[in-house]
Amino acid sequence: MGWIDEKLEITNQVVQSSLIYAYQYGIPLMLISFGGWWLIQPLRELGNKPTGLSQSDIKNANVTREPTFISIAEAATRIYESKITMNGITISRYADGLGKTHGGASPNERLDWIATFLGDKIQISGKKPPARTVDQIAMEVVKRSSFTGGATILRDNSYPESIYWTDLCVMESDVIELIADLEGAAIDAELANDMERETFRQKPTKEAARLRLTRLRDLGVSIRNDAAWLLYTTDLDKWTRRVINWQKDVRDAIKIIDEPDSIWFGTLDAVPPPRVKIPPVRLGGDGDRQMFVSTFSQHDFRLARLAQLLVKYGVGA
Repeated sequence: MGWIDEKLEITNQVVQSSLIYAYQYGIPLMLISFGGWWLIQPLRELGNKPTGLSQSDIKNANVTREPTFISIAEAATRIYESKITMNGITISRYADGLGKTHGGASPNERLDWIATFLGDKIQISGKKPPARTVDQIAMEVVKRSSFTGGATILRDNSYPESIYWTDLCVMESDVIELIADLEGAAIDAELANDMERETFRQKPTKEAARLRLTRLRDLGVSIRNDAAWLLYTTDLDKWTRRVINWQKDVRDAIKIIDEPDSIWFGTLDAVPPPRVKIPPVRLGGDGDRQMFVSTFSQHDFRLARLAQLLVKYGVGA
């Protein structure tokens, strides 16, 4: 309302000046007075016009609100209660079997499993005793740790009894947005792989590793085929990150079966031409094109190596 008061003050000054001018030159005061009223009255009416907002509403509108946090256990519970599905099966059913379509996991185990799934999706914060402050936990730290006690404690896998975090929490808005995104569309292969990764981390047996590698080969072929749709540098960056994440998943699974094989898979010397035709993608410049050709060729070569390892591990023929 400050601008209205300012306009009224200016108008009053104009009227006063006009009255002095009228007195000096004999202009009828009635006319000047009427003109002053004509200028001021609309502004007064505008200043008195109700806005529909209370004073508390106006005051609150100018306050920057702090984000609302909820516990990671509450976030996991909301995910469990959501309508998120994968291949027509609800995420709650997967949680019941800790990543399988059947099983009898306890309530705390289900929350731990879903919290692990959330670990690389949204930022998690917590207290690291003896500290009493809540700080953000780096995602790489979350990935090398495990949730316990119904997602109430996050323990470092190397030092579970001495390094851990409590009072785990996330921003409520992040959880709401994630649920909306996942409920809005069927879970794709990438997200399904994220879920399987967390399941494998909890039970990394050799049998589970063979199954994981078989599915990763399918995902790797899909990633290679998706290269045909790259148009911009941002597309190339996203696709390259998918390739890198896939390589890490494969190496982690191979390591459970045979660590030397994991090293062999990751180390490339001379890379032969790819077994399939390189897509004629349209990218911004020669640098992007060269990077794409190199990454595509290496990815196809690793797919071939993975196929060899699967035969070695008794998968396929």
